Amino acid sequence: MRIFQNLGLSPLYLYWITTRHKESDQSSYSKRYRQLFNDRYSGVHVLKPILDENKDAFLAYGNDKISQRLWASENGIAACNLEKILLSQIEEHRTEVFYQCDPERYPSNFVHRLPGCVRRTIVWRGSIVNIPNLSAYDCVVSNFEFINEKWRKNGWRSAWLAPSWDPVMAEYSSNDDYTNDLNFCGSFSRTAGYDSRIELLNSLVKLQVSGIKSNFHLAVKKYGRLADGRPWRWIPWPIFLSPVLSSFVKQPLFGRAMYAAFASSKIVINPATDMVGAERGNSRCWEALGCGACMVASQGMYPEGFEPGVNFETYSSAEDAQKRIIDLLADEERRKAMAKAGRNMVAKVWSKERQWNDFVALVATL
Repeated sequence: MRIFQNLGLSPLYLYWITTRHKESDQSSYSKRYRQLFNDRYSGVHVLKPILDENKDAFLAYGNDKISQRLWASENGIAACNLEKILLSQIEEHRTEVFYQCDPERYPSNFVHRLPGCVRRTIVWRGSIVNIPNLSAYDCVVSNFEFINEKWRKNGWRSAWLAPSWDPVMAEYSSNDDYTNDLNFCGSFSRTAGYDSRIELLNSLVKLQVSGIKSNFHLAVKKYGRLADGRPWRWIPWPIFLSPVLSSFVKQPLFGRAMYAAFASSKIVINPATDMVGAERGNSRCWEALGCGACMVASQGMYPEGFEPGVNFETYSSAEDAQKRIIDLLADEERRKAMAKAGRNMVAKVWSKERQWNDFVALVATL
């Protein structure tokens, strides 16, 4: 199977990584690609043949202007837009299965332009906000059945596919030198049901005031939309955090920097959004546990292997979260045992081999 995966990078991450590697960004496609690949942005979604550098597998960062234009230049393609470069890469690779992980930039009209060598198309979409038209893809996947059912109601074929443990997490998960008590890495948007997340973070600021060392790395969009009903709900509105929370929030982290932050934190807090009902299983579950942190997360229905009270802890409210965190920080033996159990479970149950086998089995049904 000749597999091509396209991974979208957030604008914040592109700015973050480029400002840290100015010296080598534009030297060659290989160096820029290796820089991005080694940093492990969305490493839980990258398929095993790509990690293994299988000659039949290709990974593109389709919205990274630097790597894409370097590839075009080195392959004798005249300067053109990023979509045309991506299509050229797919054609040159002679792709048979195209796995799209950037659906908003490349919806159905892109599928109609794919070269004839492409036999199957799969797209990851784990959000119900700003839904693009994905009807031309053979299958829309996520690890939330609540979301997958929405795609089926749209008339789209949908299936379950999960993130996985990233093997480089082993470099971080054995760390026992904690420099931080509590860590959060995530985002906030007024358009996507994040109210409970902000309520929790506002509550946890009190712990920092009481002496618990906390780092909140929050990616905040500049504008959201009012959610109070017609006709104002579609009006763009500046997003403001509470003054107390704003004073504690730090710049967002990505990739290996986030892995390192998790590994050096005794506890990682993982509040769910309000979009998927009682289902749980965002990427942070794999990232926090995989890097050896003790995770405290919202109550709900978790994927296979995630056992509350055994390999992570759950909370029912902001007040309950505070209590769970205080108790775990006071009980080092239990906290470390829980973190170790979580690390071992994710590596064993959610390996890259499993993710790839699930992907291959899915392709066979299309």
